[in-house]
Amino acid sequence: MCKFITKITVPRTLWGLKTLQGYIRELAAICGVAPERLLHVEMLVEELGVNIARYSLRNDPEGQIEITVLKELSSFILRFHYRGIPYGYDIDNPKDELGRISMDLIHGLSSAYSMHEDGKAGQTVEVKVALPENSLAPELERPGLLKTTEEVGLATDETYIRHIADTDMKLLVQCLYSVFGYNYSADYMYNPEALVKRRADGLYEGIVAVNSKEEVVGHVGLLKSKPDDCICECGQAFVMPQYGKRKLFTRLKQQLIDYADEIGLMGVFSSAVTGHPFTQRGNLALGCVETGLELGYIPADVESMIKRRGEGKRQPVMNFFKPTSHHRHQQLWLPACHADIITETYTRLGIERDLRQAPEQGLEEGTSIIHSEVNNVWNQAHLSIGKAGTEDFVQRIETILMRSASAGCAVCYVSLPLDRPETAPIVDVLQQKCGFFYAGIMPYELDGVDAIRLQCLLQQDAITRDDVMAESEWAQKLSDYIFEARG
Repeated sequence: MCKFITKITVPRTLWGLKTLQGYIRELAAICGVAPERLLHVEMLVEELGVNIARYSLRNDPEGQIEITVLKELSSFILRFHYRGIPYGYDIDNPKDELGRISMDLIHGLSSAYSMHEDGKAGQTVEVKVALPENSLAPELERPGLLKTTEEVGLATDETYIRHIADTDMKLLVQCLYSVFGYNYSADYMYNPEALVKRRADGLYEGIVAVNSKEEVVGHVGLLKSKPDDCICECGQAFVMPQYGKRKLFTRLKQQLIDYADEIGLMGVFSSAVTGHPFTQRGNLALGCVETGLELGYIPADVESMIKRRGEGKRQPVMNFFKPTSHHRHQQLWLPACHADIITETYTRLGIERDLRQAPEQGLEEGTSIIHSEVNNVWNQAHLSIGKAGTEDFVQRIETILMRSASAGCAVCYVSLPLDRPETAPIVDVLQQKCGFFYAGIMPYELDGVDAIRLQCLLQQDAITRDDVMAESEWAQKLSDYIFEARG
């Protein structure tokens, strides 16, 4: 996953400005570029900028170059974007000695590079400077306030739990920053106005722990995709390290579950990382039940205050569900290949269902209806299948998977309704011909209908069973089943 560092817009007339080059050199150092390569980075910024200005912006005295600086796990990234003469500058075909210098610098930095025309949007040159192995970039990745519970003194004042108020949003952002710095994945969580709007729109309700000074020190969010969803997610859970060891997470989530029941929701779901046991233990203490395991769900460089297994790899999550007192009867058709594990999941959930094994049948005649979306923050692709037609289903899925992998996605997910016998043959084809495997079930997920979830890993996978800490016998059985399904 790429992390945005900064964006700088530079007029054509200012190329060669040493202050700019020095600034980017300092960013490279913070991001972990080896000291002996920093001068090369500084020179590369100058050479690329001058070449772009000379060959693509030569007829535009007001032309500008936009430099975006990013970092991913193994690379420091410089992205030059400009709107100049189409094909005026070609990095692969230097026109003079200056252009050859740029290429020499790129090769000397052990870098990857790309250049492409963006049509009316202009052109983009991107250079990825390889970082040394295990580069931590502490100044950028871990702001000074981000500490583990062992590194901070525990607070002694009292706390109490209540619903969030619109006037708490700035305090909530400050609490978030004290835990994650600027590394939290949901950008809107740093915007008090956006949080107030989501609350007004019925997509969010916060439960907070506040201290004796009325400062927010812990939070869980009741999250919906649509205001009329009949289930919600318990997410955005964090507690300031100073207020650890008080079971605040358990108390916050219990109040959220009680509120979900009060407003008539069917249940609460959540995801717990499996690299450490603590979030799973909190869920189990509240009677939540494991319903699935999604391998590679969290990007490798998402921060954690708690040391976990599988550091440096994408992180699996165990999905949990807690039914409320509200129920809706459903008749479900189970794919034969997963009928036993799904039946046991429902038994443990205590949700009454009319479970039937789907009859053997093929895909529907005709062409397919498939929609795909990419989550660039988490490097995930998500499929929605309206119809799987015999004419083109496998070909369409394979194309989407290849395109998603090329866009940097590491995993693809699909949820399918269990109230339709037509789901079973889709599951069979996705598993036998497209590389998908079982991820679990989720009650009421698809407009109130229970769903089976499948997953497909798109990048080279280093996740092992040892990376997954399963905190119950059922979780271990579910984990073993999914790793066997992966093959």
